[in-house]
Amino acid sequence: MTRNDTPMTVDRTTTDAVDLDQLARRAPATDDLLQLADWLAAHGPAHLSAIARIELAEQLITRRRFLIGAGALGLGVITGCGPGEQAAAPTATLATRTVDTRYGPVDLPANPQRVLPRFYAVMDYALVLNLPLVARTGFGYNSVAAYQQTAYPDVLADLPNVTTSPEINYEQIAALQPDCIIEIATGFDAERYQLLAAIAPTFSLSPTEAVEGLSAGRPTWRGTLRTIAQTFGRESTAERVIAAYATRAAALRARLAARWADATFAVLQILPESLVIHGREAAHQHQILFTDLGLRPAPFLTPDPQFGVSFETLPEVDADVLLLPLSPQPGSIERDRTPLNDIQTNPLWQQLPAVAQDQVYAFPIELGYPTPLTATAFLDFVEQTLLGGTVAR
Repeated sequence: MTRNDTPMTVDRTTTDAVDLDQLARRAPATDDLLQLADWLAAHGPAHLSAIARIELAEQLITRRRFLIGAGALGLGVITGCGPGEQAAAPTATLATRTVDTRYGPVDLPANPQRVLPRFYAVMDYALVLNLPLVARTGFGYNSVAAYQQTAYPDVLADLPNVTTSPEINYEQIAALQPDCIIEIATGFDAERYQLLAAIAPTFSLSPTEAVEGLSAGRPTWRGTLRTIAQTFGRESTAERVIAAYATRAAALRARLAARWADATFAVLQILPESLVIHGREAAHQHQILFTDLGLRPAPFLTPDPQFGVSFETLPEVDADVLLLPLSPQPGSIERDRTPLNDIQTNPLWQQLPAVAQDQVYAFPIELGYPTPLTATAFLDFVEQTLLGGTVAR
């Protein structure tokens, strides 16, 4: 795996030229020599031998204790105080809670002040739980989705962007000195977790562990939100978010029943060479459409997570209403409409009931991430299109 972090370099294999104060401010707040030595292998001077890293780790522990006692260490790194804040006392380093994660128990700050979500979908949970962010994270070209910008413009306005996909920029993350990292481990491996954990305590939640409301092996966003909220002592905030969503969904459900009582729905993703349909019990959008809003699934849908349909079998897609997720163009936030434009020339596409009745609606594919903010944003989309007369092509 290619890493984006560049270690400091020195011209010799000893530790003579190392800036201990700088390393002490960046290193994990631990007295474990092996842990510090492992961290130095990735973030310390290049070309040090294993023995030299152990020796340097010992020096770091001694130097950190001196800096803490002298009040010269940036305690924001260890205690969670933000820039310009004064730590109450060195004993604030003990204000932690031990939580279980996908990779074992982790000591997290009891009251984190510099939280880094690993990806912009994870950022949704931090935003609704009012966790103080140190950066906005995601793709390098843009780390804020449109729905996030709409919901939290002031919070996100002055935060720096950090690239965490498709590769993680560990050096950027370390420079921000987060006191806590949150990861929902979709396709996330132990190696990358360990690299993040060397920078700051990292809470990693496997999607299958948040089982409340589990549908076709996938959790709903409510279960994940409650798990993260419990981890950071924000249960009441999570319940308010869930209750507000339920109230709005119920109001929309009544309006949709009056307008679309007999219609059938499906979510169809158009790829260059084929079509992908998410099963009625799997996709985030289908959970909202069929469970929360009470709409009817098209008869061809199955419980399977997803299945393919060839262009030759297009007539089987006999839904009254089609909802189409659109991906962004590579390296951009603009939608890639090429597959949709191409399929318009297919005579079989033109014969579909939804197309013939002008009931085809497109939405940003990122609304498929199961999070509280995408759920609310999808309700916005439904209200604007199915109830507002807007055809989003």
